[in-house]
Formats: sequence, structure tokens, C-alpha cells
Amino acid sequence: MGPAAPGTDHSQLNVLTASPGEFILHCNKYLRLPIEEVTGPIIDSSNDRMATFTQVFDAPKSKEDVIKMLGDTTSKGHKVFRDEPDAFIKTICVGIFDCKQRTWTLYSDNPKTSEPLVVIPLVLKEK
Repeated sequence: MGPAAPGTDHSQLNVLTASPGEFILHCNKYLRLPIEEVTGPIIDSSNDRMATFTQVFDAPKSKEDVIKMLGDTTSKGHKVFRDEPDAFIKTICVGIFDCKQRTWTLYSDNPKTSEPLVVIPLVLKEK
């Protein structure tokens, strides 16, 4: 979802369906909407994290693979998980949607080294 285009009263929306075996990554950047991005550290961080995901890691095959990716701190630039005391941009939460288990797992610390803060069941409503 993006902001409303000038002169309209509704947000722009792009729906992407993930099929079994596929995964979706998002790093605070519009990937499928024709929206002009802001510039600066937040977008630089998004670009670096996406580069880490695509250049360092293979496609995840398990939840453990996803945890390794989201908890990665190996980049010399913008790390995927950022918790350095003096960092301008920090990771405040990591969320993993597990469509097979129908859960949303939230971490307030690095998921590679901590237990989840909460695991929320996803209850799908009938149409």
C-alpha cells in the first residue's frame, strides 16, 4: 500500500500472491508501486539489506533460514538486523509470517540469538 496520489482520496494498492514454496521480502521500500521514493539513509539501508538478501543468501527453505536472514549482522554497510547503540537506524521489531503454521512470530531482539516476544495465531475467516 502506498500514499494516495495527488488529487485522489484513496491509497494506491498492489496485491501480490505468494504461492506455496515462494517467499516475499520487503525492506521499507516500494517494490511494485510507481511511487517516487524519499532519499537518504532509510532508502540506502533498504537497498543494502535487499542486496544482502539476494547476494549472500539462497532462497529460504525453512523458518530457520528466514531467521538467519533477518538476524544477519555481517554487512559492513547497513546490516539487516541493526541494534548498535550508536546506530541512526535501528531494527525495532522482526516479524515472520508462517503460512504453513498460520502464525505471526514477533521478535524485539535479534531472532538468531533470542526467543520470540510473542507468537500470534492467524485465524483465517471464511468468506
